[in-house]
Amino acid sequence: MEALAEQLIATYLTRGGKVFIAPQYSVPGDEEHSEWSCPDFVALSFEKPGVPEVIIVEVTTAADPSNLIRKLKQRENQWHDRIRAKLIADGIISDRWSFRFLSFVRRHNLEECQRSFSPADNVFFAALEDATFSWEYWDKRLTQLPWAHP
Repeated sequence: MEALAEQLIATYLTRGGKVFIAPQYSVPGDEEHSEWSCPDFVALSFEKPGVPEVIIVEVTTAADPSNLIRKLKQRENQWHDRIRAKLIADGIISDRWSFRFLSFVRRHNLEECQRSFSPADNVFFAALEDATFSWEYWDKRLTQLPWAHP
C-alpha cells in the first residue's frame, strides 16, 4: 500500500509542472559509497517566484506516526544538511535555496503530527487521504465485499 500511496503523491506533487521530484533520493553517508538515508522524495519547487525550495517529502501509511515524528526531530542531520551539501556539490542548487519538510500522513494522525512542530520549524503535514483516496472508503469497501462476510 505504501508504494501505491507514494505513486499517487508523486502525481499530486508534480501537477502544475512547477515541481520536479527525485523519488527514493539516496542521501550519502560519511563513508564512500554508503547510504545514510533515503527520503521518499526530494522535490525542487519553483512555485513561489524568486524563492526556489527544496522540499523533503515523506509518505507514511502507518497507523502510528511516532517513528516519523522521531526522525523529523532530527531532520537537519537526517536529511537537510546532507542533501543540501550533495545538491550544491552536484550543481543542482545554490546556497540561496530554502529547505522545508512535507509529510503525508493518515488523517487521524494529522493533528498529533501538527502539534509536534510549529510552522516556524518548516515542517508541514497533509492528510494522505486528501491527496490520494479515503481510508474510510477502503475500510468500508472491504466489509461490503460479498466474500468478506462469513
